[in-house]
Amino acid sequence: MNAPRRGWWRRNGLGLAALVVLLPTTVAVTSWNGWTALFAERPTIAVDESPSETFTYGAAEWRLVDAARGRPQQSRTPLPEGMQLVVAQVEVTPTGAQSPGCTIELVERATGRIFTDDAFAGYWDASADTTTTCSSEQTEPYVVEVPFMVPEDTGDVSLTIAVVSELPAFARVPLEIEAKQ
Repeated sequence: MNAPRRGWWRRNGLGLAALVVLLPTTVAVTSWNGWTALFAERPTIAVDESPSETFTYGAAEWRLVDAARGRPQQSRTPLPEGMQLVVAQVEVTPTGAQSPGCTIELVERATGRIFTDDAFAGYWDASADTTTTCSSEQTEPYVVEVPFMVPEDTGDVSLTIAVVSELPAFARVPLEIEAKQ
């Protein structure tokens, strides 16, 4: 007499149970690894600094020298209608063998809008004793002068400074700036 045939579900029950456990686990582990790697390489943890004090961050001391809003005097071209310039000057004093490279951005506090200096690149003549980018080749103190083109209705802003070796932490300096014409 033939033994009764077991159904497909019974024959493959162990494999299906393993699939039910392993598939979500695999998705969770790969997603977790991807998300943690993504956030470890991005500035996500703000360290608030005072605009009136020198602070240490990423093998350098940083000090906000000046920040101003208004129409540029050093611009090579007129700004588009409804736009204004925010210019920040930051003194960088390397504490290690050389200065860390950095990214400096402007963030509107109320909305989180991010402005980079790329929008005005090539149109700004920096002061003679400044540079417009952080330089990892500097060994002596220097001043970074960064222009940002922003809409005239932009509210209160903060300057953010990110150094790769310190990510995901970044320095955030609230700017209290008046219009300069």
